[in-house]
Amino acid sequence: MRQLSFLMLLNILLITGCSKGGSDAPALTSVSGVVMSKGKPMPGVNLEFRPEKAGAPSYATTNETGEFVLSYSDGREGAVPGSHTVKMIESFAPTSADGGDSPPPARPPGPPKEKTMKIEVKEDTTSMELSFD
Repeated sequence: MRQLSFLMLLNILLITGCSKGGSDAPALTSVSGVVMSKGKPMPGVNLEFRPEKAGAPSYATTNETGEFVLSYSDGREGAVPGSHTVKMIESFAPTSADGGDSPPPARPPGPPKEKTMKIEVKEDTTSMELSFD
């Protein structure tokens, strides 16, 4: 009986120690904002914030009003503080305002628009406006 209790305790410790978001998970800063183009919000833009030093990327897609909230690669909200290379790619997927059942908007000929820039995510960063122009 004593051995069974010890094994159960050992399993609980192993499971807890291996769970996502442990003490080795990086601290994140909450980042949200809006993507604008020619003074208008831009829906359906895919964003990737890739840290230039340690850490995994954070991702988001703008909603029908061009707003986004970053999610870290492990599912937590935010991004690692520091310098990031930000990649924005125009998407033509239907937005929730379209009901999601309608076909995507007519896509102009050629590849989707893409923009890359450098952004500093500071520990006190909360909201930002990104220009797709």
